[in-house]
Amino acid sequence: MRRDATQREHIRRTQAPAPEDTPHTIETLYIEYDGTGVPMTKNEVAGRKGKQKDGSAKTREAKLGCVFIQTAFDDKGRPIRDPAPTTFTGAIEAAAPFGERIYAEAVRRGLFHAQRVVVLGDGAEWIKTIAQTHFGRATHIIDLYHAREHLVLLCKLLFDRYLRRLNRYKDRCWDELDEGNIEALTQKARSFLPTDDNAGKDARREIGYFEKNKERMRYGHYKAQGLAIGSGVIEAGCKNIVADRLKKSGMEWTVPGANAIIALRCAELSRRTEDYWEQRPDKTHKSDAGPRKRTQDLSRGIALCVWHSTCLMYHWKQLGAFGASNAGQRIDLGVLLGSWRDLRNQNRLRRTEFGH
Repeated sequence: MRRDATQREHIRRTQAPAPEDTPHTIETLYIEYDGTGVPMTKNEVAGRKGKQKDGSAKTREAKLGCVFIQTAFDDKGRPIRDPAPTTFTGAIEAAAPFGERIYAEAVRRGLFHAQRVVVLGDGAEWIKTIAQTHFGRATHIIDLYHAREHLVLLCKLLFDRYLRRLNRYKDRCWDELDEGNIEALTQKARSFLPTDDNAGKDARREIGYFEKNKERMRYGHYKAQGLAIGSGVIEAGCKNIVADRLKKSGMEWTVPGANAIIALRCAELSRRTEDYWEQRPDKTHKSDAGPRKRTQDLSRGIALCVWHSTCLMYHWKQLGAFGASNAGQRIDLGVLLGSWRDLRNQNRLRRTEFGH
């Protein structure tokens, strides 16, 4: 563990070359990351503070990051992503190791070959800390749509009972925000605060949010430079990679189980599934026979995958993963994966014995 940490630190401080398939010059490299809650078993959240009424937690945050390249613009001059795949990485882990994770991914995608690097995210402190630690020379941008959400909340706090005044003020401040004129926005907001410091505490907190992050909200300047100002890519990634698979009704996860699924889905969406299997240290053989033999191996592999899937579904159903009558039973992912792993190992042994 200490050696791995030392190696990561060396890579972080060394201007290492990017992979061979990376362009020698990247115009703009974007790095986005965010977090989303994953429902966990009771043991995984025991003693943790959460958002429940009693202060307990039912979820743990999965941190997800993505890296992509931008080299072109659409007809309206808006930046568009490069056809090269957007790559993802993530896990349920603390901010510090995730920072190393997203940094390694950025290096792999050509961080040292980029003319411009942009970090996009919301205003969470851990997102800001990672950006300052690993991407200090990058342009840090708070997602415009998150900033708008805070502006709408501020307007409601200031003019909750005066709808017409709320809409009029919101429209004016909306323009100020889009241009990145945060000083004018906060000055107007403070003029509507009550004189009593105890009153309007929530509104003062929202004003503080804009004042603290104003240098990362210069949206007029960013648009003039042709930079993206929305983090829709990672928002969609949180939905497709995490929510669609890990947050279905009745699901509860352990950290190892959830991280295994996240890693698999990240590899799939990053188009790295084949690379993963090629790099596995426990590969039994490489078929160097002719096309007919490789076709036979492929057909045999497909059949085995179907057989393994059938057995896995059987064990899943036996544990009550299907059916409303068994909704209260907890899914033991370790048992499921253990069953599949046993079947896989048996098949490997069988292939070795018969020379396949």
